[in-house]
Amino acid sequence: MNEEEIKKKELLRRQRMLEQQMIQQSSAQQQEALKKVVMLKILDKAARERLTNLKLIKPELANNLELYLVQLYQTGQLKTRITEKELVQILSMMQKKKDFKIIRK
Repeated sequence: MNEEEIKKKELLRRQRMLEQQMIQQSSAQQQEALKKVVMLKILDKAARERLTNLKLIKPELANNLELYLVQLYQTGQLKTRITEKELVQILSMMQKKKDFKIIRK
């Protein structure tokens, strides 16, 4: 291979990488937009405020909660809007699943 062919291959490789990055960014933006729409549909005002506060303090937990709620919505398991009290119950349930105890003998 001569130097020109190597440069062409490198240029093609970089273009493919940029295209993949753009596709991933587009997909992430679409997912974020979907989450926002679903949250507006399923959460009442107080629950949305609670979720917004949670995003500031624990963004990873808030993201997991949003994904869980979207999943519930998409599978048709949510029949009514979620109140703040119900959101807190879901949060505590999610956190209990993560808690585990190590018992030494």
